[in-house]
This record gives sequence, C-alpha cells and structure tokens, in this order.
Amino acid sequence: MSKLRSFWKDVVGLDQPKARLRIQRVLQPIGASGHEEDGPLEADTVLDTDEADAANQFAAELLKGQIVQRLKDLIPPFKKALMQQSPDAGRLQKQFTAIGKKMEDEQFEQAEADIDQFERLLAKQETRANGAPRIQMPAAPRVQAVRVEALPNGTAATSQTRLGIGPTDVIGPAIPIIKDILGPLSAHCKITNNTGHTLILDPASLKEEPISGQFKQPPPVEIPKGKEEWIAINKSVLGLHFAGVEFKVRYFIDDQKTAWEMHFDNPRVGDSKSDAKVLGPNKDKFTTTASNGQGSDVVFLFTLNPKGGPGPQPGTQPNPQPGTQPGTQPGTQPGTETNTSCLITIKNDTQAELRLAGQSNERGDFMTLPPTSVPPGGVASFAYVQTPKETEAQKQGCKGSVTWQVGASAAAVWRCEWENLVAEKNAAQASLVPQGEFQSLAQPGQGDENVPMNFTISGGPAPKKEEPNKEEPKKEEPKKEDPEPEFNPPVEQKQPTLRLGDKGADGWVEYLQQRLNRRLQPSPGLDTDGNFGPATQKAVFAYQRQEKLQADGIVGNQTWASLRLADPEDPSTDGRPPHTFNEAGLEARWLSEGGLAIYFTSADAMELAVASVGDNVKLEGEKVNVFITAPGSKRKGVRATIGPPETTRSGQGNLHPVLLADFTKRFPSTPPGADVKKYVIEGYFDQALGGDFWTSTRDEIVVKP
Repeated sequence: MSKLRSFWKDVVGLDQPKARLRIQRVLQPIGASGHEEDGPLEADTVLDTDEADAANQFAAELLKGQIVQRLKDLIPPFKKALMQQSPDAGRLQKQFTAIGKKMEDEQFEQAEADIDQFERLLAKQETRANGAPRIQMPAAPRVQAVRVEALPNGTAATSQTRLGIGPTDVIGPAIPIIKDILGPLSAHCKITNNTGHTLILDPASLKEEPISGQFKQPPPVEIPKGKEEWIAINKSVLGLHFAGVEFKVRYFIDDQKTAWEMHFDNPRVGDSKSDAKVLGPNKDKFTTTASNGQGSDVVFLFTLNPKGGPGPQPGTQPNPQPGTQPGTQPGTQPGTETNTSCLITIKNDTQAELRLAGQSNERGDFMTLPPTSVPPGGVASFAYVQTPKETEAQKQGCKGSVTWQVGASAAAVWRCEWENLVAEKNAAQASLVPQGEFQSLAQPGQGDENVPMNFTISGGPAPKKEEPNKEEPKKEEPKKEDPEPEFNPPVEQKQPTLRLGDKGADGWVEYLQQRLNRRLQPSPGLDTDGNFGPATQKAVFAYQRQEKLQADGIVGNQTWASLRLADPEDPSTDGRPPHTFNEAGLEARWLSEGGLAIYFTSADAMELAVASVGDNVKLEGEKVNVFITAPGSKRKGVRATIGPPETTRSGQGNLHPVLLADFTKRFPSTPPGADVKKYVIEGYFDQALGGDFWTSTRDEIVVKP
C-alpha cells in the first residue's frame, strides 16, 4: 500500500473532513506525476521528507498561479480607484505594494491573506461609488497553501501564516503617477564622484532593508573620481512584475569608514524618490545631492562633492586674477574642470499624447534619450550632460531642447529648451504654437550638477466622444494621395566605437557582426551573439585589410562608414571611454546606408532592412519616412511601418523588414513599366530613433521572382 493512501491524521488545527479536502487539492498532482495511488485517501499514513518536499512544491505552484490570476482580475478596479483618487486609494496602494513584495519573496501564503483584504477593500470602494458591489467574493473554496512538514517520526504536519495590514499602515491618498501596474520597472543610477578619493563598495548594504528587485548591472566595487552607473530592475513572477525597485547602496570614502549612502526607490505605484547622506567621522568634509525623474524607467542622479565644491585639480594653484583666459572660472587655473548636468522632466497634464518630433544638443549631449512618446497624465525624465573633457569655452555647459507634437492631429507643437552654463544663472523656457487651449510651464533649477529642469504642459480639450452615426454609411471612395509634405532630414547620430570585450545590453555588436558577415569576402559566418570576442576581432582585422583601412581591430568611424556604405571618414572614435557606451531605449539603423533593397516581382513588393540597436527591442510598429522617385515621376514620400523581428541568438540587434506593398502601382513610372532598378529610394528614421539615412543609389536594387 502506498504511503499516500492516508496521511492527514496529525494535520495541525484541522478536523478529518477539512484535512482530507485540503490535502486532496494540494497533493492530487503527485499521483499524476508517477506516484502509486491505488485507492481513496485513508488515515494513519506517514510521509517521508522527499514526499513532504514534493507536496510543498506542488502546493506552492498551485497557489502562485491562483494568486497571479486573482491579481490580474483585480487590476482594472484598482487602477480605477487610483485614477479617481478614492478615499481608500492610499490604503489600496499600501496593500498592493505589500502583496508585490511578498510575491517577489515567494511568500505566497501571506500574499494570499493580503489579497483577501485587498479584494474586500476594492468591493467596499465599488459599493461606495455605485451603491452595489461589482466585485463578488468567490463562493467556492480556493486552493489553500498547506505547509507539509516531515516530523521526526515521519508523520505529516501543516502550518499556516496570515499577515494583514492595519489602520496604521494607511498612507495619504494623493497618487500623482500611475504606471503600468504589472509592467517592468527600472532604476538607472548615475553616480558622480567629485572627490579625490576612490570609493569602496560596502557589499553588506546591498542586503539591507529596504530591498526590492535585482541588479541588471550591479554597482561597481570601486568608484574613482569621475562617473559610474548601475541599473536595477524589478523581479518577474510568471511574466508579471508585482513589486518595485528599491535599494540602499553604501560606499566607504576613507580609511576611517566615512561612508556615502544612497537610497533610490521606483515603487510599483506612486512617485519615485531618492536621498543620499554622508555618515561617519569625516562626514562634515563632504556634501551630497540626489535627484530623480518619474515614470517606469527612471534616472537617478547622485553626486558626492568635497566641502566647498569640487575644487581645483591636483597641481593647480589659486588664480587671483579671474577671467585671465577664456573658459576658466574665477579662482582657478586653466585645467580646472567643472562639469554641468541636467535632469529633464516632462510632465503631460493634458488628455493628449505627446509624440517626440525632434531634439537638439547645442552644448553637451543626451546621457539618456528622451522617450518617443509621453501618454496623457504621464511623466518622463532623461539626463543631459556637458561633453566630457570639453576644453573650448563656447562648447562647455549644457544647452539643448526637445520638441513635442501634442495630440495625434498635431493640435499644437511644444518646444522645451534648457541652458546650464558654469557660474551663470540657469534658464529654461517652453513655447507653444499655436497658443490657445494649452498652457506650458518651465521651471529651471540652479547649480551646476544634477540640476532639475521641469517642464509641464496642461489644459487642452477633452477627447471627443464618438457619437453613433445614424446616417446610412457612405460608399468608400478611393483615397486621394496626400500632397508631398515638406521634409527636413533629421540629424544622423553617430555609431559607437566598438572594441574587443564589448558586450552591451543593446544591439550594436550584433549589428556589427551582421555587417561583417555580409561585407567581408569570404563571409566569416559570425554568430550574432552580441559578444565582441576574438572571432569578431579577427573578422574586423580582415575587413580593414580588405578595404585598405587602418587595421587596428577597432570599429571606429572609418570602419563603420565602410561597413555601412556611407560617405568615407578618416580614422577616429566616438571619444568615449572604452566599454562604457550603452544605447538606451528604442534606436534603429538601416542595415546599411546603401543597397539591401529587394523587389519581389510576383508580389509587386519592395522590402527594405532595418536593425535594432537599442536595449529596448520593441521596434515593430514604429514608423519610418521613405521617399520614392520613379523614372519620369515626381518624388513621393510615405510613412512606412517596421515589421516583425527576425530574432538573433542574444535577442538584441534583431533584423526587421520594411515592406512597401503594391510598389509599382503606388509609385508608377512615366511611362509605365520602367526598370525597377532605376527607381531611387531614400529612407530616414525619425530623430527619436537615431535619424539614420539610407539610399538605393549607393548599391543596386536586387530583383527576385
């Protein structure tokens, strides 16, 4: 007789009928997975340790799946309560955060108890709002987690834990930011050490509460003078993200254990926040700042300064005559470096979506790129910094702008500009064209580093409700072609310099491997794995010798120009420290700047090729500008859609098609029937995707059946 025939005799706190029902639910999968089960469950059976462990595992998996489904069902009313800022919104936020943390820590029994209270509170909210509850408590008993333990004598026992939230846990109801409730969150921490000390990580701090999430790119063990960064993300349970991202990170500054402690928090629901402090015997010798943006992907900026500011570099002497040389600051010799940086925050308080229409960098550059869109009620942030080691005074500091299209029908254009010059008053301004229903606000902070620049757009009309059309539907008429729009080509962004050892989170190395496989003869057959290893370096050397380029194994501007069939360039790099670049967000390049256009005669379709090079690979569905000049006809522009990916081994650097259907019908030649190879095709990415240019004139169009 199997030991599973009866084993609930000593289940703690349960009578026999309840124990039988519960254990049947929890352990039924064991019989399906190979254990002997030759009759109904009976009493007086004992479990050994392995059987108890198997029971626990099955119980946990069942309970986990049930909790996930229950939470998914409760998300719509939860979001509604938050949007309406109901009286219970603060408590709901606190409860959901607690549930998420327990799910992350796999404390499923406690999470289930909290969900019961969460569900009852939502039902109460619905009753208050509508007079009758819309959320009904399930009548059938749910699967309960039973902790089965093997006792010394082999008898099975169970235990249960319940943990609730009391009135003292209620927080304020104001919830200005509501993110994707079950989507991924990240914290991108940018660190600036302006002291002369090398900071040493205290690994114990990474395990101190509060903790939520995991590190995608961990904090470095040492931070010398300069800039470093790390990235933290929240954990996934069955593909969903319940908790936020929160950590405390501490670095020792000196041998006396003076420490710099940073705390960052991008919660599941609510505002992101950050703080920093200096602890220990020499804390009065240093100052620190902390700032952050808002949204799902948040940039956190932390700076450590010696008391009185960064001060002169070693070897410089005070200069009693300020202004003796252009570009120097009062009180320092030439060579003293004062870096400026800004944290730009865009807040959309309208009911229209903001779409990025352009960006410019007059002084400095974007450390992280602005998003391609900001939803109604959403907030986005990105960092802008002075160009590293810039010596020309007229190029120092930060000065840039972003331009947004307000609403799908371009109801207005909103331009946000900022300026942060060393030792000068900072400025920010925002303009709307046309001025009318929308209002804008620009708020500049002061200082040099991590300066907040806040821009808010508000007002505008509410979305129009679609009224049912009672008239008989009209017959569809053939669509008239839109007139050729005026088009200003975007500025092309440079590609990063790649070297042996590069293995970033974006798709640039995969893109390089794809181009080498196509351009080097014979093809090296590189695996597009995103790892710039010895095989890739060997192929780079071979390609440089083949094309009579500078053969150094480094893919700089000269090698990139050749690989992409672009205008030739002299040997040069991007100027960044090796292995530091990561293309954040959505970014794309044409597979080359010439060629790779394939026309399929049987389908009358032209296919172009696109590569994803950002760490966000969701490129499908984005738009590109394509212009076609048929022989004897005028140039005609269209907005084409990027198709589904052909995924690489690493999941980065994916290839996408851009398909132009009914090609010769939509773009007829004069007279009709001209050779497709004589067409001229041009492609431009929007500035938000990198502004890359492509043309068929640099290589012939390939024709296939």
